[in-house]
Amino acid sequence: MQEWEERELERRDAREEGIEMGVEMGQELKLKELIKKKLSKGKTLEVIAEELEESVDTIRKLAGD
Repeated sequence: MQEWEERELERRDAREEGIEMGVEMGQELKLKELIKKKLSKGKTLEVIAEELEESVDTIRKLAGD
């Protein structure tokens, strides 16, 4: 493989990794928004965790951020 091909593969991998990170961050932000809305309606962390199919620890962590 030529050097330019290796650089192109590295760039492509980095781009894909960046896209994946962006998607994960977006999903986390959406989850945080949902948690805030549900908390404002008086729901408990346990109920929210069940509704969102997440662990209570995950909900607690995201609610505290």
